[in-house]
Amino acid sequence: MDGEALGTNDGQVDEFATPRADRTAARLANLSHASSQSSIQSTSTKSRTSSPRKQMRAAERASTGFVHEKFSLNRDTLPPSLSSLLEELKDINSSVGILPQEARDELRRFRIPEYAFAERPTLVRYPEPGFVSKVLNRAAACDLEREGECSWNVEVHHPILSWVCRPDDVVGLVDFRYCTSATVLAKHQPKGMPSKMVDFCMMVRPPRGSLEDQTIDAVTDSRPGGSINHTDWGCFTRNPITLSIETKSTSEEQGRAILQMGIWHACQWRNIRELGQGCVPPGLEFLPGLLILGHEWFFVASVPGPLGQSVLYSKQAIGTTESEAGIYSILAALEVLRAWSADHFWPAFKGK
Repeated sequence: MDGEALGTNDGQVDEFATPRADRTAARLANLSHASSQSSIQSTSTKSRTSSPRKQMRAAERASTGFVHEKFSLNRDTLPPSLSSLLEELKDINSSVGILPQEARDELRRFRIPEYAFAERPTLVRYPEPGFVSKVLNRAAACDLEREGECSWNVEVHHPILSWVCRPDDVVGLVDFRYCTSATVLAKHQPKGMPSKMVDFCMMVRPPRGSLEDQTIDAVTDSRPGGSINHTDWGCFTRNPITLSIETKSTSEEQGRAILQMGIWHACQWRNIRELGQGCVPPGLEFLPGLLILGHEWFFVASVPGPLGQSVLYSKQAIGTTESEAGIYSILAALEVLRAWSADHFWPAFKGK
């Protein structure tokens, strides 16, 4: 997550006032001073902040950090549930069987391949063509206008996640939040590692007053930040995080995105171990994540290591916002991950 500063009116000069020599001179002096200060601050910041490559090496050495690995080199050693999900997402990325047969005529103008339609599709519920066209156009505008991460999040990513998690504007067991300011609690932060945040999270929302809700209230009374998670941001204090999403406006920032997700997941695993009195629930074999790099969406996942470190595996493509078929693939993948949150994560999490 990269914050985008909003401008203020402090110190601005009235652009419509009658020009005067002293005012012009003062304006030039102010601009020169501001430029000088900006340069000094930029240099200072760079000197204090190590590069993502150095931070990655530090994370690999830290006992509470993480190691980065590749799905493609470890398919035979992945947890069974992760391996199964990975194969399903691989098919979804190829658009295999993601849409119902009855949608073929309605979506004909999108030129979606025939093998995308099936009797038992991934997307039983699918959005109308107008929604997909709007996402396609918004993503293209963000790209062509070279807009920042915040614009992509608001214009493209939020509508997609909202369609998946809030059908007909109704919030169910699994919801999501745009959470760019959710910081990790100090207790769960890996030693010697800079704090990292993500952009979105899916979460489980137990019904208010339910046994699960009451149990969370009782457990969090004595926890850091009064939170069930590794962050005490907003509703995350009581709603367990299931899926984390890090976004970047270009693919050139992949290394930074992997670093952020790896550290964030390492913190989440520390919290889960603490909840389980040093143990990870046997049914929770991995934590899923998504990296969104411009138009391209990728699945990643981390597993707990034996000595406190976690292992982050990357990456499996799940779709793209550069085509209608790619957008339907993204929606199908998110639907699978939403169902996983409810049917697999939540029972395992409650089990501890």
